[in-house]
Amino acid sequence: MMDTEKMRKEVSTEECSFEVDKEEVKLKIHSSGTYTEPGLTLQKWEGDKGSEYYLVSAEKNNFSYRGILNSKFQRHNYGLNIYTNGDVYFGNYDNDFRDKHGAYLFAPVKEDGYVYSEMYFGLWKDNMKDHHGIYTWIKQKEGTSDFDNAELDAFVGDIQYENMKRGCYFSKINNNYYIYYGSFDISGYKTDNRAFIYDNQKDRVFCGKIFKDKIVNGYLMFHEADGNFLTLIYVEFDENQNLIKTVRMEDIDQADRNKKIDEMAKFRTLIFEEECFMKIHQKWKEVKNAVENDIKNENVYNDEIIFPKLMKLTASYNDITLFRNLEKLLTKKNFWGKIIEK
Repeated sequence: MMDTEKMRKEVSTEECSFEVDKEEVKLKIHSSGTYTEPGLTLQKWEGDKGSEYYLVSAEKNNFSYRGILNSKFQRHNYGLNIYTNGDVYFGNYDNDFRDKHGAYLFAPVKEDGYVYSEMYFGLWKDNMKDHHGIYTWIKQKEGTSDFDNAELDAFVGDIQYENMKRGCYFSKINNNYYIYYGSFDISGYKTDNRAFIYDNQKDRVFCGKIFKDKIVNGYLMFHEADGNFLTLIYVEFDENQNLIKTVRMEDIDQADRNKKIDEMAKFRTLIFEEECFMKIHQKWKEVKNAVENDIKNENVYNDEIIFPKLMKLTASYNDITLFRNLEKLLTKKNFWGKIIEK
């Protein structure tokens, strides 16, 4: 289950500033086309004919940056930053701030033959994760990268000022899959009056009220071994998660019962169709491969074919569509129905 303590903090962009004599650099570039000194190469960037932008390859003060600078020699537009602790960011900058689309890969941690990888890939505003994105935690054996043997936790959805707001949380351990769709409180706990959960171990769907990661009340839908619908029940739990009330399907108003079964079936069908676990893992591999190969080469920024592809990749977190599709599919009106008291 999600543990907000697992979310590491990014390196401050201030740590990665570097000073140059701006006028000297501009004069040198104007006269010879390139400015060089140990660990630093600057030249005019040809990607935007109407702007005073520079292309830089810098390895100074134990960090490296390859990308674009504005006229104030601030990181701007697009670049790759490798920080002193091994973290990596690539994507858009605005006046030295991480902004718009970008991916932040925390330095992998190796322990007992496993590699633990963590990444945020999505929108930024003023150096903060904000609006829509993907956050992944992946555990794999050293030397492997296949999906089947990976353990994966991920959040896909809306983030507000560094905090998860609403989205889908995914967990995969071996062949056990868990998906939560709903809102989170300011502390990162799952809290929603109408959350959806799928658990493949018992092929069941829950929809109802969750408060600080604990189920309060709602409906459970069960399936046969062949995936066909089995039954629906209403349940209530106390604060210690002890079951205190159960209502059988025949004691739920038929019209409301049918509505709940329909919505919960739509949720289950869509998560099967989207194959999000595999897509999230593949997206992580795409970003990792781009960082390790294409983006480190400063020549790509003037390449008319490769550079647009990298820009497209930077926004490709939007390829994971389950959350947006669930928002469109599931109406919030009139969910809670009638229990027939006997």
